[in-house]
Amino acid sequence: QKMKPSLEGIKKLGRHVSVINVYFFLIYFSQNAFLSYYSFLNSVYLRSQNIPFGLIGIFSSISLFPLFFKIIIGLLSDKFGKRRIFITAGTLLQAITLALLAIVSPSTQFQLFLALMIFSMFGLSLYDTTTDGLAITVSDGQDDEATVQAFMGIGTALGNVFSVALLGYLAQAAGWVSVFICLSAIMIPPMILVWFVSEPPKNPSASFSIKDLKVFFRPSMLSLLAYSAIVGACTYGVSGIIFPYLIIELKLDLTDTGLYAAILAIGMALGTVLSKIILLRLPYSKAAIFAGPLHGFFLLGLLTIPTMPALLILIISGIAWGNLMSIFLAVSMNFSEKNMAASNFSIIMSAANIGISFGSWLTSTLADHIPFRQIFVIVSCSTLLLSVLGYLMFRWRPSGDVEQLSQDEDAMVIMESKPVELETEDDYST
Repeated sequence: QKMKPSLEGIKKLGRHVSVINVYFFLIYFSQNAFLSYYSFLNSVYLRSQNIPFGLIGIFSSISLFPLFFKIIIGLLSDKFGKRRIFITAGTLLQAITLALLAIVSPSTQFQLFLALMIFSMFGLSLYDTTTDGLAITVSDGQDDEATVQAFMGIGTALGNVFSVALLGYLAQAAGWVSVFICLSAIMIPPMILVWFVSEPPKNPSASFSIKDLKVFFRPSMLSLLAYSAIVGACTYGVSGIIFPYLIIELKLDLTDTGLYAAILAIGMALGTVLSKIILLRLPYSKAAIFAGPLHGFFLLGLLTIPTMPALLILIISGIAWGNLMSIFLAVSMNFSEKNMAASNFSIIMSAANIGISFGSWLTSTLADHIPFRQIFVIVSCSTLLLSVLGYLMFRWRPSGDVEQLSQDEDAMVIMESKPVELETEDDYST
């Protein structure tokens, strides 16, 4: 049956989480502005400082290391609550380190630049993990989930476009110092607003023990973790070489690079919309199977530049990219359990970070030895593994391992013994 919107749920949403929605928008805007700089422009900046691709790959791998602490942070925030304190500490730490990065030159102080980026990533780990946990625990049924995720999606899309478009222009017009100052400044509003958020009280029945983590040794979860790692390697793991490639092929300056990156980000936002349409018509298992190869196929479109229009190729590639990421995140949230929301989701995201770290190192190292085009072919072929893993993680999922997605008494999740699929038309919102 199709899930019916709960009028009481909508009224409750308006009364209690309007400030939370604004917070989610601001924190995702700020976070994705930084991540878009890190993914698309950081390699351009380091190359402008004469840093070789091999060293950039090592930089990317090491600087992502703090993201692996998300597991511990998730466990602590699930156990003790007090997520606002974690969020404030994280946003403050990132704001300070970004401001300091403005006055450190990677060409002469590379180790210090790397150390500050590591601390910045640790700050991101603090507020990102606890924000994810807050989002899962504050959502009361599908109505809340859809609204919260909508604000997250809008903030993500605008943060991506803001970062790569405006920051590319700032780098060209005023220098890279202005880029770091701007990124530091936009961390302040969510840091303040979070203290106006009414954090839900910790639910005693939602407590968990370390024994609950044994769920990750199930074949279905191991398949999801592998899926997560490959998604990270084939998306943000390759992002560090896309724009150095375009700069060489199209002779772009920093302003043009920012605009081209903005087009890719717009495509990713459209991909999020596409994933919603797909998930209205397909169960998660089928969507997870096809999203990976679709991304890999359109990634090959980069090989046609400059023969084909670069802007068209970028927006189509962005759509496939955003669709894959949104379906992956929706599946990950569906596999996460309420009683360990932050820690469960953070473990899955840590697998993705391992993939990003490995992918960044590998693609950057290869860029010093083989043409960019060959690297894109390798990455595209790797996405075929996602079809196999997407099938296995649902094929092996225990028949009872599905959470009710709505508290509306008319909502129903149709479960089959094997594989488990969410067959409702509105099974989950991305």
